[in-house]
Amino acid sequence: MTYNLTTLQQGGNMADLAIWANDATSQMLFGLFIFAIAIVMFMSLRRYAPLDALLTSSFVCLILSFVARSAGLVSFYIVTVFLIATAGLAFYKFYSEP
Repeated sequence: MTYNLTTLQQGGNMADLAIWANDATSQMLFGLFIFAIAIVMFMSLRRYAPLDALLTSSFVCLILSFVARSAGLVSFYIVTVFLIATAGLAFYKFYSEP
């Protein structure tokens, strides 16, 4: 794959340009977008308990990463990270509260 950004022949519109940038970064662009969504969601849910906010944001981002993986936009590594985080937080919440 060439990385010549002056011609931009692969980018006919914004979606093509985003997909090309995702391919150029080895499928990390949309993965980092999902991580950014997780951070913003966690910060916006500050009024709740930190464990609940983290569990909610990781679950929502797990669903987003499943959708992005089925579209071929993220690698399986991103899905695995959110799956482990959600499962670990759910088990911790289940066993830590009496």
